[in-house]
Amino acid sequence: MSDCVIGKDISEGFSIEEALKRLNETRQKNIEEFGYFAEFVVGGDTVNYHTHGVLENFDHPDFQIVLNIDPKTANWIFHDMVEKIKSGDRFEPGKVYSGILGNGYNIAVTPAMESNRDVLRVILPDDSGSLESSEKDYALQLENLGF
Repeated sequence: MSDCVIGKDISEGFSIEEALKRLNETRQKNIEEFGYFAEFVVGGDTVNYHTHGVLENFDHPDFQIVLNIDPKTANWIFHDMVEKIKSGDRFEPGKVYSGILGNGYNIAVTPAMESNRDVLRVILPDDSGSLESSEKDYALQLENLGF
């Protein structure tokens, strides 16, 4: 959660250099403990939650979520997906997956680009459970895939 953590540290009196050092220490700790770390970038009306380390540590593409959801929810989704990978599962475009979200809701993934690297964008359902929603926020998940 780079932007959030850096801004919080700076507001608490840390210099930019100290805040970046603390962020890198947190990233390394998460890589050692979980095999990946998640962060987000906010820009205007968009958000870009994404992982780093999944490809390097589990030979599986990293993930991205572009729906404006609570950061803790995004982390929970990434955690559950990585745990499934650790258990031998793989996520592939064109398939629908259950067991990540509650209430029987499914997810899907689609190829996307994030900072010049291939990722799998996690497609989340709307409130009715549809993965093909035309509602503005949900439809944006299928736009700007970077190709």
